[in-house]
Amino acid sequence: MIDCVQPSECVLCAGCRNVCPTGAISFENQYLDYAYPLIDSEKCIQCNKCEMVCPIVQKTNLKEGDYLHGYAAKVEDDIVRKNSTSGGVFYAIAMHTIQEGGYVCGAVYEEDYRVAHIVSNQKEDIIRMMGSKYAVSEMGDTLQKVKDLLKQQKKVLFTGCPCQIASVCTYLGEKPEGLFLLEIFCHGNCSGEILQSYLKMHETRRGSKIKDLAFREKSTGWHTSRVRIEFEDATQYKELITIDPYMRAFLSGTTMRESCYDCRFRSGKSGCDLMIGDFWGAEVEVKEMDDNKGLSAVVVVTPQGEKVLGRLQLALREVDVASIIKYNRNVEKSTKKDERREAFYDYAKSHGYANALEEFFKESAKERMSRKGRNFLRNCKRKLKGEEKALY
Repeated sequence: MIDCVQPSECVLCAGCRNVCPTGAISFENQYLDYAYPLIDSEKCIQCNKCEMVCPIVQKTNLKEGDYLHGYAAKVEDDIVRKNSTSGGVFYAIAMHTIQEGGYVCGAVYEEDYRVAHIVSNQKEDIIRMMGSKYAVSEMGDTLQKVKDLLKQQKKVLFTGCPCQIASVCTYLGEKPEGLFLLEIFCHGNCSGEILQSYLKMHETRRGSKIKDLAFREKSTGWHTSRVRIEFEDATQYKELITIDPYMRAFLSGTTMRESCYDCRFRSGKSGCDLMIGDFWGAEVEVKEMDDNKGLSAVVVVTPQGEKVLGRLQLALREVDVASIIKYNRNVEKSTKKDERREAFYDYAKSHGYANALEEFFKESAKERMSRKGRNFLRNCKRKLKGEEKALY
C-alpha cells in the first residue's frame, strides 16, 4: 500500500487517490504544513494500484533524459510577456495546443488563492495558468482527466514541476503520442497553508480583501521583479522579491516540502519533452536579446520537444545548455535545506506561519541600510557611465 511512502518522500501528486478503485485514499495525514495520503483500511482491497502509479515507488520507470539543445526564447507580443513570469514560452505552447483542438493542464489560483491544477481548452484559463505561483498545486482528479482525454485521442499539454511530470508518466504507464510534457525549472514548493497565512496577514493589515496577486510582476523590469498584491479598496502592496518575507523564505530554502530537498526527477529524469524557466544571466550570455521585459530559457529533452518548439512564433537563439544551467542550478540540483528550517517551524507552532515569516524573514534595519547603500553606489556608477538611473 501507499503508506510505504513516508511524508518526507511523498510529492503529493495524488496519483494514488486518482487510481484507487474504492476511494480509500484521502489527503488527511497532517505533517507540518502539508496533508499527505491516508488509507481507510476498511475500504482498501489490497489491490496495490496506488503503488503501481507512485513515482517514488516506481522510480525504475524513469529514464535519464538527454539535453538535445538549449535556447533563449521570447514571444514578440509585449503584452503577453508582461503577463508572463519570463519570456512567454508557456503561453505560446498552450495556445498552439488549443488551436489544434487540444487541452492544457496547468496551475491556477482558485477564488481563495489556493493553487490547483485544472484542465481546460479555453484561452481565459490559459491566462490564469500564466505566472509563477510559488506554492504546491493541489492535483485533485487531474491525472484521471488527462487519461480520459488521451483515450478520446485528444492532444494534451501537461505543465508542472519535475515530480508532477513524473507522476503523469507513472500514472499512465507509458507516454501516449498525443501527450506533451512541459517541465518548469523548479526551486521547490511552499505549502498552501503558509501562502494562505501570508495573504490573510496582508488582508488583516490592509482591512480589505485581496483582488489580485502576482509574485513576479515586471512594472519596474524583469530584473527587478516584485510581489504585487491588489486590494478591493484600490490600494496595493508592492515589494521586491528579495525583500518580501514570503519570497525570502522561499528563496532561502526554509519552507520547502520535505521531498523537495532530495528531488529524484531533475536533469530530464521526469520524462518531460521540454524544460523552461527564466534565462537568468541573460545580460551576460545573450545580452542582445535581453530588453528587461522577460526572457525564457528552454532545454529540449526529446525530438518531440524540438518539433513542437519549431512550430511556434518565437524569437529564438540557440545557446549552450551549460550556459542555462550555470544560472539555474535547480535544473539539476535540489534546493539545500536552510539551517533555520527547524527553528522556523518550531516558532510557527506557537505563533503561526505569518508571524514566523515576519520574525525570520522581514528585512532588518541593518539589511535595509546595507541594500540602500549598495543601490546608491550602483546608481552613482551608472550615472558616471551615462546609463539610465536605476528604478529602485
